[in-house]
Amino acid sequence: MAHVNSPYGVNMAVECGIDTIEHGYFITERELYKMGEKETIWIPTLSPLGNLVINKDKRFEKDIDIIKRVYEEHLKTVNLAYEMGIKMAVGSDSGCHGVLHVDGTFDEINHFVKAGIKKEEVIKMSIKNGMKACNLSEGEKKYLTKCLK
Repeated sequence: MAHVNSPYGVNMAVECGIDTIEHGYFITERELYKMGEKETIWIPTLSPLGNLVINKDKRFEKDIDIIKRVYEEHLKTVNLAYEMGIKMAVGSDSGCHGVLHVDGTFDEINHFVKAGIKKEEVIKMSIKNGMKACNLSEGEKKYLTKCLK
C-alpha cells in the first residue's frame, strides 16, 4: 500500500506494483488507466477534506475555498474512476482532524455517494475490493460475507 498524491507519485507507485493507493489527490485519467491495467485498488479517502467542507470547520476558514475546490475535483475523479471500472474501496483516514473513528467509514460512504455512486454499489465494491486489499483467505472471506448478510 502506498499513501501518495500527485500524478507522478501515483504513477511511480503503480509502476512499482503497489496493491493499493491511499489518497491519490490530483491524479488524472492517465493514472486511472494505469491503475486499471495493473488492477490497483484505489482508496481515495474523501473524508479528510470533505468533512472540513461539510462541517464548515472554522479552523480552516481562510483556506476553505481551496479545500472545497480540491475536494470537488477529487469527487469528480472518483466518479470517473467508477465509470472506468477502477477498483475502489472505502478508507476514511479516521483519526485525522474531523474524521472520527467508526463515523469516518460512514462519512466516506456518503462522500462516495456524493461523487455519484449508489450507496449499495459503494458498499458492495468496498467489501469485495477491501477483502482483496487485505489479502484475506477464502475462509476469512466466507466468514466475513456470512456475517454481512
